[in-house]
Formats: sequence, C-alpha cells, structure tokens
Amino acid sequence: MNEGGERTTAAAPEGEPPKLEPSYDERLQREPTRSGEVTASLDGVRLHSVYDPRREARRLIEAELAPECEVVVCYGLGLAYHVEELLTMRPEAKLLVVEPDTRLLEACTKVRDLRPVLSNSRVRLLSGVSPEAVAMVLDEQRTRDLVVLRLRSVYEKDREYYEAVDAAVARLRSRAEINRNTLKRFGKLWVRNLTRNLEQSAAAIPLRLLDGLATDIPVLLCAAGPSLDQVLPRIAELAERCIVVAVDTSVAALMAAGVQPDIAVVVDPQYWNTRHLDAAREFSGILVSESSTHPRVFRLLNSADCVFCASLFPLGRVLEEALGHMGTLGAGGSVATAAWDLARRIGTSQVISAGLDLGFPGRATHCKNSFFEERARLLCSRIDPLESHSFRYLHDAAPYLTESADGGSVLTDKRMEIYRRWFENQLQQQPEPPAYTLSGAGVAMKGVRSLSLEEAAALPSCRTELNTRIDEFRSKALAYEEYHAARASGIARLIEQLCNELSQLQQIAERGAQIAEQAIPSAGGAGSGAGAGAGTELEHSAHTALRLHDYLRLLDDVDQEIGRLHFRDVAGFLIQETVDDIERGRTRTGNSALENSRRLYIALAQSAQYHEQLLRSAGARLSQ
Repeated sequence: MNEGGERTTAAAPEGEPPKLEPSYDERLQREPTRSGEVTASLDGVRLHSVYDPRREARRLIEAELAPECEVVVCYGLGLAYHVEELLTMRPEAKLLVVEPDTRLLEACTKVRDLRPVLSNSRVRLLSGVSPEAVAMVLDEQRTRDLVVLRLRSVYEKDREYYEAVDAAVARLRSRAEINRNTLKRFGKLWVRNLTRNLEQSAAAIPLRLLDGLATDIPVLLCAAGPSLDQVLPRIAELAERCIVVAVDTSVAALMAAGVQPDIAVVVDPQYWNTRHLDAAREFSGILVSESSTHPRVFRLLNSADCVFCASLFPLGRVLEEALGHMGTLGAGGSVATAAWDLARRIGTSQVISAGLDLGFPGRATHCKNSFFEERARLLCSRIDPLESHSFRYLHDAAPYLTESADGGSVLTDKRMEIYRRWFENQLQQQPEPPAYTLSGAGVAMKGVRSLSLEEAAALPSCRTELNTRIDEFRSKALAYEEYHAARASGIARLIEQLCNELSQLQQIAERGAQIAEQAIPSAGGAGSGAGAGAGTELEHSAHTALRLHDYLRLLDDVDQEIGRLHFRDVAGFLIQETVDDIERGRTRTGNSALENSRRLYIALAQSAQYHEQLLRSAGARLSQ
C-alpha cells in the first residue's frame, strides 16, 4: 500500500512500474435515490437502497431487533441510515458502531455528512481497531441484551474481521460465565476462609518485600503437567541456575526429586487442594499466598516464610486497611497464572516454565505420583474404576487437538484454552521478560519460545547470589514482624466497625424488602378496576399512583441510606447470583421491578448477616 492509500497489484512485468488499484474515492460512486436521499456503490455493490434508504433501514431494524434493547452493535457504518433510524426507533438504546475500514469511512463522509450521527452522545464509533479491542469494549457494556445489527453490503467485505470480533466476544463472555459460576460456587468459602485466616493475615509478610528478588536471575516456574517428569531428573542442575517457583501441585514432586522450591505459590480456597501439600510438610522456603486460601495450608507449611499478596475480595481489601499495602498479583483464574505474574513482579530476567503444558501430552493429565492420581485411586471402586476418572478428566471440558510447542499436536480442552489465552494476552501486553518452555509436548503459546534442557542447564550458576538475596529478604521480614501486634489490633478495630455497619445494613435492607413487598399490589393495581364506572376507575388510579409514589420515595430513602454506608460493597460481594437471576428473567413492568428490588434487598440483608456472624467469631478468636 502506498502513502495515498492505494494498494499495489500483486505483480507487474519486469521494467514496468507497479499498477495501482483505484482509491476509495474512485471506487465509491455516489448515486441519487428516488426518495431524494443519496446512496453509494462500492465496486458496484450498493451500500443502501437506490429507492428509499431510510425505509430499508427501518425494515432491517424491525426484522432484526426486539422492541427493547439496551445496546445495539452495528457491524458496518456505510452512510449511516440504519444508525440514524436506530436513534429514532430505539430511543433508550446505546449504539456501538464497528467499522474496521478507516479509508472507507473517510470516503463515506465525502458522500454524505455523517457528523450529526457520529457526534450523538448515544453513538460510539470503533474504527480501525483490532477485534480483541472491540471485544473488550463490548464486554464492558455489562449487559445480556447486547444485540448485533449487520449492514450486509459492507459486512461481507470484512466478514473475516467481524467473525473474529464475534469469536473474541464469545471468549470473553465464556470467561465471564466461568467467573460467575466460580463466585456462585466459592463466594461464601472465600469469605469463610478469609475470616478464619485473620491471625495469619496479621502475621503475614507483604508481597512487596519480594520485589527485586530475581533481578537478572531466571525463574524456573514448575507446574504439575505430565512433561514435568522429563525435567525432574535434572531439576537439581536447574536449581543452581534459577530461582525455583513451584505451584502447589508440584511442590511435593520437586521435594521428592531432592530440590526444595525457593517459592511455593498456593492460592486455592478448597480443602482437597491442600492435600497436594501432604508430602511437603518439610517445606521451609517462601510461601506466597492470599488471605482467602484454605487455612489448612498454613498449618501444613508452618515452617515457611508466609507472604500475602493483596486480596481480590471486598472484605479482604477492607481488612487490609489495617495492614498497609501488600502488593498485588494478577488474577488469571489459576495458580499458574498467579505464579507467572509473581515471576515478573520479582524482576526476573526470563521465565522458563516446566510442566506448564495446558494440555494432556500422551493423554496424561498430571506428572507421576501427583495427588491427582492418589485422589483418583482413593475414590475409584469396582463400578467406577481408575480409568473412568482419567477418562472424565480428559473429556469433561470438550477436548480437541491443537498445536504443541514442538510443532506436533497435543490434546487440550476449553478449560486450558482460557488459561492459554490469558498467558498469550499477558505476553502481548508485556513481552518482557522473555518466556521459554521446557515442555515441547505442551500446548504452543504465542510469545513463548522452546528451550531445551541442555540449553537451560548451560545457564550460568547464580545460587550463591540468590541465597544471599533470600537471606536479605528474611532480614527485612524479621523487622516487619515487630508490627504484628499493632496490625492485629488494627484488624480487631476494623472488625468492630464492620460488624456495626453490617448490622445497620441488614436492618436497612430488610426494611427495603418490606417496603417493596407492600408496594407490589400498588404497581399491579394501577389502571385496574374493570367493571367499575369511569369516575371510580379514575379515582382508583389516582389513589394507587399516589400510594405507589410514596412507596418509591421510601425506597429511594432506603437506597440513599445504603449508599452512605462505607462498607456496603463487602455485603454486595455475595449478591451477584441474585443479580444474574434478575438479569436473565428481566421484564419492565412496575410490578416485576418492585419484586426484583425486594429480592435484591433480601439477598443484601442475608449477605450482611453472613459476613457479620463470621466476623464476630473471628474477632473473638483474635482477642484470645
């Protein structure tokens, strides 16, 4: 493509200058229409009707869109007749216009003045950006009512681009659905663990004290994929040349091979996940964790230097006001993503992964002698043999073949795909430090290069320097312990404030639920009175409207009271399931709106009560 925007043809005879394709100004031909509007043809294909572009746009909208929609995504702009009609026909909707071809957009503005449309506050134009960027914007809308309107005349020209947008949105929505299901499954467990770990939180070393630990030193990140078995025989050599960071599932395997990891990353809230550490009780390195991790972890690994990162949850963030800045780790949905982010945070020169397969090389699920295998043996029976457990693990999440790091193929599934995309996205945003894998049989990831065991073993030794840095970290951690009593006291004061406010919140929310319930008959009765005289009906409607207005004013007062509470988000954490249920079954009648409000108030009151009960028990333990 040359500077003027024209594209060169693929080949020209030797000695002749290359021929140029016509510019968009030449390819886009203006045409009058019978209705008096203007249309245009691009390479002979009309963007809009030659008879009546507006009527064509109205018919498209009526055929494709429901009467009520919050957000409409327009694939293709053209001369914007469909966007103009949408603004009129859907007066409440926000419009996102996606037009990948900036040159076509510029040419269209010369055919018709698009400024009145594009300057409208309800219209947002996304032009010339990647499908992933468009998907991120669409995902920010936080609505299930997002619908797509395709302007076929230009959609077909860039079909590949729009299909890539659809695929990216689907991935984000899938991830969001997984997050909702995870919150539904683990929300109360996270809160319960967090309140049981308050003493540990007061004693924990903040993650920020690890910053710079691995400057100019490689990190060997060990996960428990099947390919770890090929690395373990040489793990001692690699430990001389790298700081060894292990996820919870691989700690015992490394120790059995004679190497204690420098850092173990453990962030899972479930009891069964702690069982991976049963054979790692002698671990005395650095334990990086989070305040909602299952409490058994800290009883098992009580010889470790316990480091906490900042909490991801509202209650944890509030309690950390008494602890000071902890230091954050990125949330990618697995312990491996947390370990990867830790490696970058501590300043490594390169991340070398082992066992991070994100798939099933040789149709194996984990490295040998892992707790996954042991658990399957414990749970198997004559009618549910070990092979059935392995089969379910391999096939429960839509397995498929994909490219491996060594150029072959490997089995993976939809669960692993989510993590792969997280890693690839992170590497695209931050390509430094460079990333390598020792797992050639694992899934190929963009931005991750293969490294042989021989190449890794040839790295210069850095163990002496690393041990010195770890000793320096422990000296800083020892000095930090002097403030333990003050932090515990600060947490105790915060708990008292939290409990008092949560009690208020419960009472306010219960009052709101009661008002909403009393208001429902008023909303349902408005305009009723069949069989009554006209005068009686008017009087009844006026009386009902007055009562409904009073109820709504009372509910507004309730909302303002809740809004003034400093810790309201703590209880709001556990009401997402109710919010999702309401979103799925949403209607717009006054009756249903009040019922939805009643359900939200009840969920908020129950969450406040749950948090308060756990916090009062935790406060009593802390004061003992």
